[in-house]
Amino acid sequence: MPILKAVLRATLITVLATVLLVGAYSGIRWARRGGTSARMMASALMLVLGLGVVVKPPQQAIEEAREDKGRKGGEGRKDREPGDPPG
Repeated sequence: MPILKAVLRATLITVLATVLLVGAYSGIRWARRGGTSARMMASALMLVLGLGVVVKPPQQAIEEAREDKGRKGGEGRKDREPGDPPG
């Protein structure tokens, strides 16, 4: 019986998550076809849904950003050739 309970719970959670995602997707599509306020609501919903998908930057990019921050303005980046203009 405990296995049946776990399978039922997992199935229920999967179905609920699918219904919520389909509902959010349909709501965004409906709102984009609507007026200005509906489009604003769609943008806010996409922003909220997108916040959960934020990816952490790789460690190398963080280290390079720290190195660039520590440099003075005239030195520039490592990958720049000596004759290239700053930018």
